[in-house]
Amino acid sequence: MVIDEPESSALESHVSGRGVLLATSRLAIVEVARACRLANPSEEVGADVDRLLSSCMLVAVSSQLLRAAGQLTTPALRTLNAIHLASALRVEADEMLVYDRRLLAGAGTHGLRVVSPDT
Repeated sequence: MVIDEPESSALESHVSGRGVLLATSRLAIVEVARACRLANPSEEVGADVDRLLSSCMLVAVSSQLLRAAGQLTTPALRTLNAIHLASALRVEADEMLVYDRRLLAGAGTHGLRVVSPDT
């Protein structure tokens, strides 16, 4: 939603005009900022990242959340993805926007509706 990618238009269409509240783990403060600034280190991108993250519900990475992530036994999940999944489960998300194939598989096994708008 900051860097133009092939699925950007589909993602924007999916979330716009629906009264959607985006929620993510506080890990996104680092992950999104780094990924976007690596793709484009401009001040404008940094401001766009800050604007996007300030519009999201940021789920605290508490000890309780980390324990919940540690209990997720889906083999394909990487550690940070387990934290993102535990965050989505914590806020009882209606759906999870996912483009990472490992997280996609893991989220689906935990009963979340998983979407990856791309067309």
